[in-house]
Amino acid sequence: MSRYLFCTFLFFMTFLAEGQKISVRMYARTKPSTFVFTPQSGYFKIGFESGDTVTVKQGETVIISKYENKVLVKTITGITKLADTVVVIPVSGTSTFIIRQPGNSEQPKILNGATRIYLYCGSLMILNITDIESYLPGAVRAEAGIRGPEEYFRTQAVIARTYVYRHMNRHGLDGYNLCDDVHCQVYSGLITEQPIKDACKSTSGMVLVDSDTTLIISAFHANCGGETASSEDIWTTAEPYLISVRDTFCIAYKPISWERKIPMADWKNFLSSKGITVTNDQSIVPSTPSTPSRVHDFVILGISVPAGEIRSYFNLKSTFFSVRKDADTLVFTGKGYGHGVGLCQDGARAMALKGKSYIEITGFYYPGTFITDIKNAHLPAMP
Repeated sequence: MSRYLFCTFLFFMTFLAEGQKISVRMYARTKPSTFVFTPQSGYFKIGFESGDTVTVKQGETVIISKYENKVLVKTITGITKLADTVVVIPVSGTSTFIIRQPGNSEQPKILNGATRIYLYCGSLMILNITDIESYLPGAVRAEAGIRGPEEYFRTQAVIARTYVYRHMNRHGLDGYNLCDDVHCQVYSGLITEQPIKDACKSTSGMVLVDSDTTLIISAFHANCGGETASSEDIWTTAEPYLISVRDTFCIAYKPISWERKIPMADWKNFLSSKGITVTNDQSIVPSTPSTPSRVHDFVILGISVPAGEIRSYFNLKSTFFSVRKDADTLVFTGKGYGHGVGLCQDGARAMALKGKSYIEITGFYYPGTFITDIKNAHLPAMP
């Protein structure tokens, strides 16, 4: 790799307070063996370990594939090269590019910054190195949708930014910061929706912290059904700001009720997977109130079964439910959508529509927290 490209790539890879760089693994879920790279604006230089470079101009297509144990690069001009690692550097800071997977239904993504490509566990590792504030609007759009108002987008921007800084090393052992899938935050790439971009810009650098100025776990979900869940009831770990909150906003805005019927045979199979020996149907029906409620776990034949495991196994919308027996069927009647911890997105949107500020909204769902600049925040102490 040329000295110029090497030094430039180091600049993009380094995470500094003033630069706020982040490396995001693209297509983390599908793990492609081939993708297509096309400059949308400006032009790029592709660098190889040999020191060779290839210039790619706007509109020129480059196919990058796995070939045996190497990365294969083919350009539209007929250049073909093999390398262990390939880096793609924008020649100007405003250059953007498009990546897509041939034969995959996932939408193409528009990105900026640098890209590093190498093989990892049998597929292409595609790392986009960009700055956090450029990354943020795409994460907000993917996680919050495109329906405002703008104060709702400001709320999500602060939450998403807090998540990035709090989980900066989530994939540290894998050599990057975050992935673009639900394991971290979904990232759709650069976006065109101006209200979302404006919301991110107007809250630039703002994050949520607790009373010790420690970055919080900024959990959120789609709809709480009228009552959020405490973190210890879902994840066993208690946080003073992730407590159950009565939420009248989401109920008035968009109530979510659901019902799921599960054959008793399937329920018995689930209990068997938990080491519970079934004796009779009546004793294995979970005891719940007649109306949906949030319960951490159920004791069935002397064994505790977390509500979260029931939700996961049967793909229920939430853990906010009641259960009744109907012949050879268990009927789960519930409210809400998601794990229920932290901010309720439907409730937050309803609060924004009522004129509440993003400071009021986050304060409601994360009691005892406040918003400050990232320069004043810090990560929790290592255990």
